[in-house]
Amino acid sequence: LIDCPPALGLLTVNALVAADSALLTAEAQYFALQGVDQATALIELAKDGLNPDLEWLGVVLTIADLRTTHSREARENLKEHIGDRLFDTVIRQSIAYAESAERGVSILDHRPARGVDYISLADEVLGRLKLTTARRKVRAMLPAPA
Repeated sequence: LIDCPPALGLLTVNALVAADSALLTAEAQYFALQGVDQATALIELAKDGLNPDLEWLGVVLTIADLRTTHSREARENLKEHIGDRLFDTVIRQSIAYAESAERGVSILDHRPARGVDYISLADEVLGRLKLTTARRKVRAMLPAPA
């Protein structure tokens, strides 16, 4: 897993050349579609010229507050634009993520209810990668449906 800075520079290109798959994140904001377009163009360039085996897994919405019309509309716009490449999992906006980083502890230990977003994301990523054994282990970490 290579986490890149939110810029489409040389570090990102190098990561795409080294990677098997690419996963984009986008904030649930109006301009997210523009950033996704630029990033997917870079992924296609890397795939065409440097890493033909590179697979684009899709886009995950982050820092999302789907209670707001703005976030819901941003999600719908992305869904219309990229279809099933938009992950179902959404990483909700919460100060808990910053608090856990500040304390140097996992979100799963700091605020387990917020950690569920990341467990769900891991499950969905593993599903797209067809890694069923690992996916079963991750699914065991999810709380039972209410």
